[in-house]
Amino acid sequence: MQIRGAAQEVPVWQRVSITSVDRIAGPVIVEERETTIFVLSGCQVTRQESGSLVAEKVATERDAN
Repeated sequence: MQIRGAAQEVPVWQRVSITSVDRIAGPVIVEERETTIFVLSGCQVTRQESGSLVAEKVATERDAN
């Protein structure tokens, strides 16, 4: 995958394999039958008990400065 003009290996997860205890750091691709989700670097994906996926920005040292 090309990210900001550079080739980068990106992990691919199947949505059905994500559990509520997983915290998946981007960049990552989440695939399912009907859609594909790309999560940017600096974000993480979690699965709620309802089954919904939530992508949230995670704080970094750079954000604190």
